[in-house]
Amino acid sequence: MKKQIIVFVLLFIPFSAFPNKHKTDSLQGVVHSNQHDTSKVKALNELGKTYLYHKVDSALFYFDSAYSWSKKINFKKEEANCLNFLGVVALHKNDLDSAKFFFEKSHAISSQIGFKKRQAATAGNLAIVYERFGNTIMSNEYFRKAIGLYEQIGDSAQLSKNQVDFSRNLATRGSFPEALEILLLATRYFEKHNDDFQLIFAYINLGSLYYNLQDFDLSLKYYLLAIEKDRQVESIDYLALSLNGIGLIYAELKKDTQKAAEYYQQAIEEANEFNYESTLISVTNNLANMYFDKKDFDKALDQYKIAYRLYEKSNFHSSEIPITINLGVCNLYLGNLDSARHYLYDGLEKAESAASAQHIAIAHKNLFELDSTLGNFVSAIEHLKISEAIKDSLWQQENQNKIKELGIRFETEKKEQENTLLKDENQLKARIIQNHRIIGAVISLALVLMIVLGIWLYRSRKKLKDLNARLEAQKLELQQLNVTKDKFFSIVAHDLKSPFNSLLGLLDMLEEDFDSISDEDKMEIITSLRKSSHNTYHLLLNLLDWSRNQRGHIKFEPQKFSVEESIQNVFKLLRNRAKFKSHQLTSVIPDDLVMYTDKIMFESVILNLVNNSIKFTNNGGDILISVQRVNGGLFVSIRDNGVGIPSENIAHLFELDSDFKRMGTSDEMGTGLGLILCNDFVHLMGGVISVESKENQGSVFSFTIPE
Repeated sequence: MKKQIIVFVLLFIPFSAFPNKHKTDSLQGVVHSNQHDTSKVKALNELGKTYLYHKVDSALFYFDSAYSWSKKINFKKEEANCLNFLGVVALHKNDLDSAKFFFEKSHAISSQIGFKKRQAATAGNLAIVYERFGNTIMSNEYFRKAIGLYEQIGDSAQLSKNQVDFSRNLATRGSFPEALEILLLATRYFEKHNDDFQLIFAYINLGSLYYNLQDFDLSLKYYLLAIEKDRQVESIDYLALSLNGIGLIYAELKKDTQKAAEYYQQAIEEANEFNYESTLISVTNNLANMYFDKKDFDKALDQYKIAYRLYEKSNFHSSEIPITINLGVCNLYLGNLDSARHYLYDGLEKAESAASAQHIAIAHKNLFELDSTLGNFVSAIEHLKISEAIKDSLWQQENQNKIKELGIRFETEKKEQENTLLKDENQLKARIIQNHRIIGAVISLALVLMIVLGIWLYRSRKKLKDLNARLEAQKLELQQLNVTKDKFFSIVAHDLKSPFNSLLGLLDMLEEDFDSISDEDKMEIITSLRKSSHNTYHLLLNLLDWSRNQRGHIKFEPQKFSVEESIQNVFKLLRNRAKFKSHQLTSVIPDDLVMYTDKIMFESVILNLVNNSIKFTNNGGDILISVQRVNGGLFVSIRDNGVGIPSENIAHLFELDSDFKRMGTSDEMGTGLGLILCNDFVHLMGGVISVESKENQGSVFSFTIPE
């Protein structure tokens, strides 16, 4: 079973851990002033940074507010900063989906306006997010991008920090020489500039890298240097990382399990004290590996289970695959074959999603052992073929340079042999004549063997090619599914959590500054709370309906009902919202019009479309619903004189992966999920939905329903 140290992802943000009261009061003064310029946005961001480490919800409120203001005044540079800060908060909370969403938006804006410093920072942050997801390919790509940008702008300090992270990524992929070269460059920079803070992590990564290179002395040297620096810097304590590394090198390189256990125990105590979840996972996994090597499989299984539970409580995807496979292998050795199959297939699925060839090969190898034990020899052979094919591919990649070197040596030796043969030509001729018959027979036999070998190689390569094609197709399909899943979770994570962040931030402000806030401001905050609560409730309803529909829990159940009565029911629900914005709701419906379709779906479509019109129509607007019979069915239209929709975005309104999202005329939240739900329900009722719109003139949403 392959042992490995589970890599840690460390992010450092140079913010003050405790707020300066004088500075905070000064910033509050700017925020509560009548200024509506760039200084207000910057003050909100600075306030968010002061609260980042002790009141995260307040920090989120200020960053969200800064983001809203930056969009209002079209301050793109600060908008990119706000999004990056929101991503940093999400990353600190280990919310990887939200962090990815914010960093990607910040990176896109920075690239658009040529803000290279923020572009480089978000590229580095995205690399760390993908590393935590276990996607080393995307992580590698973003690290290279960040390093290239820092080289362009001449920021040596940030360049060196990213080189440390990048070297860890390269080591994970097995590129140890390149990783060592880059890491030593960064270490020399930190030593030259006496940056003890960054040296700690450079030394830890050097210890890990020399462990992978099987160099006990150098690995121990750098872990001890990291511990020495750690004790000199009071503001941080990452002793657990170094202690875990020392335990690992004693266990794996010295086979001194007693010494290793002592260091592992110290690492666990340190990690528990500072709640370092990723380190606890790594130490527990390494401890289990040690018990496994000692053939104490029961203790190993207990530790693997603890590591798996710790992973489930956290969000460190990079540790998920090896722990899952380790659980399968340990259960296989204990004879728990059902559990072994469960964990090995689960690990295989996760490894395929992450495109981790090494772990795919390990999973298939152990599934071969499992099926062989159960007598499933056909399945076992398939697993073995896949495992060997992947291992052969990895071997070819890793040993390409060695093969070239052997080829050169072979050619040199061949020339030397030819010179020797020329000198002894007469003797060789005599021997050739003497042994002519034997040589002829050998050549004939060799030809036959070569033909047989050629046929076998041709068939093997054809099978391998077919297998690789199937694996590539499965990989592409999984990548597409993951993209759709990531997009949906990003929408849910951002659009559902943002209003709650606003609610909590506003409530914090009321609680902390109640006496100093004017009655007018209090009423404005209460109005914001009410509006945010309504928007959140409507979003939750749409999320629940969409989720039920995706799982097939919503069935089309037609019934006869009065169209006029259904539309009036919707008006009753939305009348207060329309009144708040002074909208006029009117309807034109034929008398006694009765429809036979699903009443709940019909009312839900009307509710979402009218709610959209209210949201995107300025105060004092008109919203008209008209219904008429056409060709044996109903034609329903909802017309408003609102802000309209840009023509280039109309075609994508009903798509889940559309990037077109915007706020209402009174800053109401807009997610686009309501329109997607409308489209689904209209299709379930057998109809078609369409849109006509012009910017600043209004929109008409229409749909037909057959009887």
